[in-house]
Amino acid sequence: VVFADGFGMTSNPWFQYLPLNGTKGQLLTIKAPSLQLDFVLKSAAFLIPLGEDSYKVGATYEWYDKTNTVTREAREELLTKMETFITCPYEVTAQEAGVRPTVTDRRPLVGSHPQHTRILLLNGMGSRGVMIAPYIARQLYNYVEKGRALPAEINIQRFEKKHFKE
Repeated sequence: VVFADGFGMTSNPWFQYLPLNGTKGQLLTIKAPSLQLDFVLKSAAFLIPLGEDSYKVGATYEWYDKTNTVTREAREELLTKMETFITCPYEVTAQEAGVRPTVTDRRPLVGSHPQHTRILLLNGMGSRGVMIAPYIARQLYNYVEKGRALPAEINIQRFEKKHFKE
């Protein structure tokens, strides 16, 4: 079994000992027909083309609120940032919020449960998950299927000494 439950890991009885914090983020979806971007734009915020003149705009960082509730303040923050680098007309079509699975040492959490080696974890990608998840998933695959060691910086064993006796 491989758990990849994001911030839900805080309720997972097998891996609650790991230091997953969580950081709330909010995104907007806009429609901007005259923008015509075919690449990701990063400035005060990011803009990701979705096709059909739609774009994701993000993201906010909130360290204390661990809910999936959208806020007017986050919407205004994102629009203010976006308007520093685009000037064309747009329409906000959606707003969403979620909690990123962030870790105290800012590294992913990957590996086998120390006492139940067939229970595995793939988590803790944080705000860079979109970019690093394919690489991290490949590391887990190589660990499970080919017996290769996990890189120490992502291996959950880095936290075991604090919670499990050898």
